[in-house]
Amino acid sequence: MQHDTLRRVDRPNGTGYKGLIQTSYGALTRVFGEPHRLGEDWIKQSDGKTNAEWAFQLGTMIITIHDFKEYKSAPTEVINWHIGGKGAPEQVVGFINRELQKAGEETKVMHLQQHGANK
Repeated sequence: MQHDTLRRVDRPNGTGYKGLIQTSYGALTRVFGEPHRLGEDWIKQSDGKTNAEWAFQLGTMIITIHDFKEYKSAPTEVINWHIGGKGAPEQVVGFINRELQKAGEETKVMHLQQHGANK
């Protein structure tokens, strides 16, 4: 079930860490589709720090989901996903969490960045 109101962003610039969500790779692909960036070429571009990433725009909010520094052999093994973007942390992380819950997927917010700590 891919989300219809999100617009893919090819180069999300100026985003920052907003929080951490615990969920499965399968849950993310069922709700948001296949990762926008995945595979060996992307791993090289991210200096080996990220295996998979989604990037969206929703209104004025930019949202990224990625497996930053998880260093798993495959993103299918990852359960802790970094949520980044532009916007208030509770809005950015909250949106991802709500969409997963609405689809019946298991999810848990593990960390929420405090206001002003990273814009």
